[in-house]
Amino acid sequence: MNLRKNIFWAIPFIVVGIVWLLKNMGMIATDIFDIIVSWQMLVMYVGVSTFFSRQYVGGLITFLFGLYFLMPELDWMDGSGMTIWPLLLVLAGIVILFSPRKKNNTHWRNRGGNDR
Repeated sequence: MNLRKNIFWAIPFIVVGIVWLLKNMGMIATDIFDIIVSWQMLVMYVGVSTFFSRQYVGGLITFLFGLYFLMPELDWMDGSGMTIWPLLLVLAGIVILFSPRKKNNTHWRNRGGNDR
């Protein structure tokens, strides 16, 4: 495992430890602690990791999945999801439009005639 991956996965442990310590000292409200140390944030962090592993669509989808379930906790959404779905559809279309395409050169190699 390379150093960059070790650092990337060490960061959540450090952040959670610091936030937990500050909560125990009374410096951070329980609401903020509950948001930072939640399964939604973990899913979002996995999405960021996947995105930086050059799996852009999967990383973005995973990140948005975590964000979707975190939004009611932040009072950004009423829980019904009706306000976010149109935005997710637009974002999905943009991702599909700009996602890199794999070039398939087997057509030109298997064209026949010029076998070497």
